[in-house]
Amino acid sequence: MNQNLKFGKCLNLVLSTLDINYSKLARAINVDSSLVSRWANDIRIPPYDSNHIDNIVAYISDIVENDSYRLGKLQNLLLVIGGDKCDKNETLKKRLMNLFICSQQFSIEQNKKTKILLSNGGNNSFKNDYCKSKLMEMGLRDEIKTKSLSSKDRVINGGENAIEEILDKLDKASKLDGWLSEPILFNLGGSIDGILNSKEIVKKFKNILKKLLDNSWQIVFNVFLYEDNVRTIKVLNFVRELINYRNFSMYYFRGNSPSDPVTEMVILPKISAFIYFRNDPFAQIDTSFYFESNSTIEMFVKSYYELIIYSVPLITARLNNKNKYDEIYFGNEFKFGDRFMYGEMINDLNISMNTYEKFLYDLEYTCEEFNYRLSGHEKKLKMFEYQIKYYNYKDIYIKEDVEKFLMDMAFQDKPFFKNSTLKPNKNYIVEYLNNTIFNLKNYDNYKIGLIDDKPEENYQDYKFLTKGRNFLMIDTNNRYDDFSSELASDFLIDEPMIVQAHKDYFNNLWDKLPSNNKNKKNVIEWIQSQIDKIFHINP
Repeated sequence: MNQNLKFGKCLNLVLSTLDINYSKLARAINVDSSLVSRWANDIRIPPYDSNHIDNIVAYISDIVENDSYRLGKLQNLLLVIGGDKCDKNETLKKRLMNLFICSQQFSIEQNKKTKILLSNGGNNSFKNDYCKSKLMEMGLRDEIKTKSLSSKDRVINGGENAIEEILDKLDKASKLDGWLSEPILFNLGGSIDGILNSKEIVKKFKNILKKLLDNSWQIVFNVFLYEDNVRTIKVLNFVRELINYRNFSMYYFRGNSPSDPVTEMVILPKISAFIYFRNDPFAQIDTSFYFESNSTIEMFVKSYYELIIYSVPLITARLNNKNKYDEIYFGNEFKFGDRFMYGEMINDLNISMNTYEKFLYDLEYTCEEFNYRLSGHEKKLKMFEYQIKYYNYKDIYIKEDVEKFLMDMAFQDKPFFKNSTLKPNKNYIVEYLNNTIFNLKNYDNYKIGLIDDKPEENYQDYKFLTKGRNFLMIDTNNRYDDFSSELASDFLIDEPMIVQAHKDYFNNLWDKLPSNNKNKKNVIEWIQSQIDKIFHINP
């Protein structure tokens, strides 16, 4: 039996072998799915006095009992892990129990050793030994043998102190021209939670990052994401304005990935490096290490670039990459699944062919471009008419925003679409609103919900659209106020976990709406009042 297998790794091996997800196991043993996720990521370990392991083993044994295919896969896994010491005469249930108990014991003992080592906070020799041991775990054994921690390299105790020093170094760098400098590198797991949970720190951090980007620094941002919807949206809300910069690159990694880094880093090449060795991906900064010697910094830069090859770019496409955006956006409209839109002012599925054709004429496209766009819109509407019978199409609007938007477009020359500069006449707006009413009356599965007051979470500028399992479009700016800005753009994401986080947020918001605010009759009356208002102001 492998005596050095952590419980989380053990659980992941068994579940992935049998194609069982965390939620399914959680339901079977009557615990919350977040607890299973924490077990799988070695954040929590089932205590000795609990019956969790008994329940897990009983559930898995029942599953494979009448499934010869899964039974064979599990037996092969136990043989690989147990090696020559595996007793084939033992029942599968007992071998499985031994596997989980051994991994449980190993994880608990490892945690005890780490806590004893880190409890010596005032003794730098203990910290330096711990630092060197972690560097060796990172595969830097040869490099660390030739280096010693210099007088410039030190320990920073306390998460607030570490964040303060990181922001101070970044702020000083933001005053320099970064055009010829190497990229600033971020690798953040639980440490980013300590930033996101403070509005003051978020504001300061974001402003410093913007100054760095404005001064031509390249920034590579690699963040740990997991199945926590609130946290995922917080991360997206934090980076969405930064993503507009061409010199900002955003990546993410998953906790159940073999590439899950053991280290969190903020590296300013040739200046300094802040390193935090974490024992679990959810831990916030408590004790970190600061380095200034160039040879040590370069060592961490090398490690960073070895780690990030396993991460995934967050963005699939941007609006300012027009051809790729059109290809992905139109393509995903033809995929199957529910379609939810939050906060956006124009749902293009409510634009009739007649209105759209007149609009294209006004834009003076070439014949080829005109036919391409008209054909694409026709296909979208046909797909809508087909899918609306089987899937839910829901929009949520904030009343105040919509009323202001409609008045601005009708009377203050605001653009009809974000990717055009054409100022519509009020007839386009009225036709659009009338067609929205038509769709509400004719399609049972098309619904609109109205928010009387802006949400407390301050997402009023965080507009998004989801379709199916793997399509999310996010508007990074208040598009109509900032339309002239070169930074204004949408971006597309196809990571199912991030898409699901926004779908769950949408559904939660929908469920909280008063019944009158999503009653079709009331919504239609409100839309009609907007049409009347347009004609009343300017008959």
